[in-house]
This record gives sequence, C-alpha cells and structure tokens, in this order.
Amino acid sequence: MNAYDFAGLVGGLTGAWMAIGAGLLGIAAGLRLAAVRGRPGKGRGSRGALAFALVVGLAGLALFAAAERAPFRRALDHAAPWVLGAAALVGLVAGWRAARKRPAPQEPDTAPEPPADP
Repeated sequence: MNAYDFAGLVGGLTGAWMAIGAGLLGIAAGLRLAAVRGRPGKGRGSRGALAFALVVGLAGLALFAAAERAPFRRALDHAAPWVLGAAALVGLVAGWRAARKRPAPQEPDTAPEPPADP
C-alpha cells in the first residue's frame, strides 16, 4: 500500500504544500517590501519573490481543489509533480519579469523649442 492507492491524496498534499510554502514566501516578501518602501532601487528581489509566490500559490490552490473534486483524481496524482514543476517554471519567469529594473519615469520636457533658421 502506498500514497497512490488513495485517490487524490498526492495531488491534494502537493497542492496544499505549494499553497502553504507560497503563502510563507509571500508574507516574507511583503514584509521586505514594506521595510524598503520609499527607497528607490530596493526591493526588486522581493517583488520577484512575491510574483513567484502568487503564481505557485494559485496553482497549489487549483491543484488542491482539483484533487478533491475532479473525477480524474488518480491521473492528477500522477501528474502532481509535473504540475509543481510547471508552476515553478512559470513562477520563476513571472518573478524574473517582475524583478527587472524598470527605467525611471521621465518628466515631460517643458522647454520651448528654439525657432528654426530660414
């Protein structure tokens, strides 16, 4: 007897741990963002970690819900590691994009243009 004998157990536990881990990471990243608020150039890594946590957390909740209610729970149990890997990959891409340094907003140039020479 192993964990795959109980339909939905592996998928449900994987989804729950994904959501719990993402929640803890999101709390830590949110606290870090609050600590560096107002300091330009700081908190890029925290923004990326928060985006990663959001993607993985939502995927974990979806996996948990599907493991509880879907009629294909046994197939979902076998696909749970692949779902975790795909969510982590998409989360890494989202985190990388969120953490990239953005250019500072430019103020509009209000100086009048010099007259053209004829």
